[in-house]
Amino acid sequence: MKSVLSICVVALSSLWAMSQDVSVAKIRASAKIIPVVDYSPICFESAIGKAFGSGDDRNCFFLTTDQKNGTELYWLNDYSEKGRFKLSKMSKSLPLSDSQTEILNTVDSVFIFNPCPDIRFEFIPRDIRYIGYRDGGQTRYMSTDRTFDSLSDFIVSEFGSVANFTSLYLEHFGNAFFSPGSGLYGFNSDRAAIDFLKHDYRFNAVCNRQAEETISLFIELLKKAVIVTPAQEARLTKLLADSYKAGDQITSDFLSGKSFEVFRPQTLRAVFSPDEYDLIQNAITENKARLAIAYWRISKTIGNSDANGAYLSDRDILKDISKRTF
Repeated sequence: MKSVLSICVVALSSLWAMSQDVSVAKIRASAKIIPVVDYSPICFESAIGKAFGSGDDRNCFFLTTDQKNGTELYWLNDYSEKGRFKLSKMSKSLPLSDSQTEILNTVDSVFIFNPCPDIRFEFIPRDIRYIGYRDGGQTRYMSTDRTFDSLSDFIVSEFGSVANFTSLYLEHFGNAFFSPGSGLYGFNSDRAAIDFLKHDYRFNAVCNRQAEETISLFIELLKKAVIVTPAQEARLTKLLADSYKAGDQITSDFLSGKSFEVFRPQTLRAVFSPDEYDLIQNAITENKARLAIAYWRISKTIGNSDANGAYLSDRDILKDISKRTF
């Protein structure tokens, strides 16, 4: 589960950057700033201009060139320590084409461009595909081997159409509402997060708890979304018992961040109307978000090593959280 909750991002980031005690002010005085600009439909051109402004609290790169060291690249980010920005010297060049790299090195106002920011808002250098730059008051955009004079031309080339991009962008940020960073499904205390895990049917299945208990918790969730009659509950209990999935595969899927279902969706369709089914799916989606956030919160209190400094695997952490929960 750590892999989907950003712990892996820190590890990946460390492959690209070497920690250096370098003053941001010192670097900024002699370096070219290369900001990272995420697309937003609100005042986007203005956002590009502001990205080149001063400030030590934004994700950006600095490019320095001198006779002694040649060209060096630094990365200012807060991914290893949230909220605290650090400057690191890059150990690898950015994954850009030769034509993109030439623009990066020779044009003054260049920026890294993210059409669809990661919903975790955790950018890492290896994800870079596009750049943009200012040229005589005009903004141009570059893919691997093409330059575009307008954002719309770039979007049509890379995404097929503006409509396709708009649909993808809206879906992308729709999913962001269910991410830990949204603030919509958080917990005020570790105790509240543990209590949620204890009464969550998916976490019970991940921990291979008894089917009867897991089914009961699932039905309680359904009752929060729709009215469940005694007859429906009796029928549903039998159908769910026949379709209950637990065991190592669900545990593995959970820890690797893969999607999984404890019960077959067609089981619900057999009992509820289409409108009721839609309401239930909304409740399940929100419940999944709460599970991810609760698990992430408790896993942070455990860390990556035990009291003796030994590394804790994903399964070790799950075992620890399970002991705290049940």
